[in-house]
This record gives sequence, structure tokens and C-alpha cells, in this order.
Amino acid sequence: MKQPLVSIIIPVYNEENDIANCLISIQNQDYNNYEIIVVDNNSNDKTIEIVSLFKKVKCYRQPDIPGAGACKNYGVSKALGSIILFIDADEMIDDEFISVIIKPIISKKYFASVPYHKKGENDTVMFAEGIFRAIRKNKFKDFDITKGYADDKVDYLKGQIKKVEVPLYHLTSKSIKKSYFKGKWIGSSFLSNERNGYLSKLIYKFGYIIGLFKVINERKYIKLKDVTKLKNRLIDKLRDAVYLKQITALEFQLIDNFIRREFNFKVLKRNSLK
Repeated sequence: MKQPLVSIIIPVYNEENDIANCLISIQNQDYNNYEIIVVDNNSNDKTIEIVSLFKKVKCYRQPDIPGAGACKNYGVSKALGSIILFIDADEMIDDEFISVIIKPIISKKYFASVPYHKKGENDTVMFAEGIFRAIRKNKFKDFDITKGYADDKVDYLKGQIKKVEVPLYHLTSKSIKKSYFKGKWIGSSFLSNERNGYLSKLIYKFGYIIGLFKVINERKYIKLKDVTKLKNRLIDKLRDAVYLKQITALEFQLIDNFIRREFNFKVLKRNSLK
């Protein structure tokens, strides 16, 4: 049976630290019939220079619309394969990843698939419902870039996304600054969209910042006083928004409750941070 062509699409923005490892892991696959498409979103580091060292990689620039979703949509428009596979620049895959992840699609039992893997007996790493990584090209619909960070969550594939047990390794940055700017880029299409009002953008920003702090907390980098300081700063920004009549008093109360609830997590401490 002839292998179908798989188009691997990688959106990038300032990924000079990770993109080489990502591309090397793809080129070590036991599956041979694939193309790699990198879509750059105006990187200002050495990302493009590094990608150019990989001769078989097709590289396009998509400078007009910010965010990963727009880059993915553009990549699909350039893809020649009958199956699309999305991989992030800060991810690595095992040698058999492509062969395993596309099996449900080749069998024609499912339109799409998503990886998961077990870290331990009671610890399974899994994507949220509605998210896929591989899909038949003829079933793909452009990601809604107005959703920003959630643009890869869809509702048109209910019952058609197969969960496949195969690891996908995320190269988690130890740099808080890098994590912040990466997340900011992923959400940039939402924040730059005029259809999204001030209130929704404010909630989006606050939700991301709090989420980032929780990730930092899990890595045990955080101090209790820093959590309190950030919480107070966000609430001060809310008060400013009320004063400038950008939000109402009722909206202030709703977001204030959200902030206080989300910050109600246990702070992990290290001796060096006491």
C-alpha cells in the first residue's frame, strides 16, 4: 500500500532555541512520504536562518496576521499532502510518531487524530476535547483566528477525532520571559481583532497571566509575595478601567471575583525562595 503524503505544518515566531531539535526529530521518522512546511510570523531572531539549513524544508512568511492559527491556515493552503499534521516548533516526536498518529485516518474510520501518553500510572497527558493534530486535508476548515490561544479547538469534528497513545514531547522553556512572549504571540490574533471588545480582551489577558503564574508555580520558581503583588496589580488595572469607563462596576465585580478565585492556589516553595 502506497504511503499517503503527509504535510507537516510548523508555525514559528522567534523559535531559534527549539526549531532545530524539532526538525531533526521529524527527519528521523520511520515514515518516509512527508513534506515539512514552516510558516514564519515575522521572527526577529535566527529562526529563519536555522530553518534554511534544512534543505528539504519549505519555508514561507506570513507577516500580515499575528498568531499561530493564521500561520497554520496559510500552511494548509500551501500543502500538497492528503493528510495534514500540525507540530509546534517547541515539540519533538519519536521515530514512529507519524506512522502511529495517521493510522486512524488511513483506516478511514476517523477524520482526525490527537496524541496522548501516560507519564505514570495515574498521570495521563491529554489534549482538550475538540483539539486535533492530524486531519484529512479535505475535512480541514480554517482555524478561527479570533479565538487566539483557543483557535485550535474546533466543534465540527465531534466523534471524528481518535485519541492515539503516542508521546509528543514539549520542550518547556525555563525562561519565564520566553514563556510569556510565546503565549502573547499565540494569543495575539485575539487581542488585535477589532470585533473582540475591551472587556473580553481584558479577561483574556488576565486569564493568560494567571495561567502563566500557575505554570511557574508548578516549576517552583515563585514567591508568595510575588503572587500577592500580581493579584493586586491586576485588581488596580481593573479599577483604572472602571474609572476610564471602559468597563462597568458590575463587570469589575465579575472579573474581580474571577481573579481572586483563580489566585486561590497553593504556592509551592523552595528553601532558596523563602
